[in-house]
Amino acid sequence: MEFVVHLLIVAPQPMSGPTLSDNGVAQLALPLLAGIVAWFANEWRKRAVDERQRREERYRQLLDALSAFYVGVDDPAKKTAFFNEVTLCWLYCPDSVIQAAYDFLDQAQKGGGTPAEAQDALNKLVLAMRKDLWNLRPFRRTKLLSSDVKHYRINT
Repeated sequence: MEFVVHLLIVAPQPMSGPTLSDNGVAQLALPLLAGIVAWFANEWRKRAVDERQRREERYRQLLDALSAFYVGVDDPAKKTAFFNEVTLCWLYCPDSVIQAAYDFLDQAQKGGGTPAEAQDALNKLVLAMRKDLWNLRPFRRTKLLSSDVKHYRINT
């Protein structure tokens, strides 16, 4: 009988401690952390879209009610709606829009200013709303001025 002995030669392995890939907790933590960050980013984006939609709706209502302040128009219901919308602006609108709205109301309440001053206050309000809504790229900058805003009345 012959015994054949096979020798298994094993190369020596360097001595080292456990690595990150050896740790099962680390392998689970990284994807979990990435998922949490992605969820927060998605929720932040959804909130930003919702806030923009609320502001846009507020601005639509303001612009609709502005017609009550045109010369020759006497619509107390629309004036009340405008006052209410300005009050609601405190919830979602930036400071620049709120300030422009109150500047316009101050000018409208005085009644002693020139039509050009009243028109300028109205134009600044419209421009402040536009700048707020278009404060996203690529529309971040606008070269329009308050003097570029035009208001027309349809003669019927």
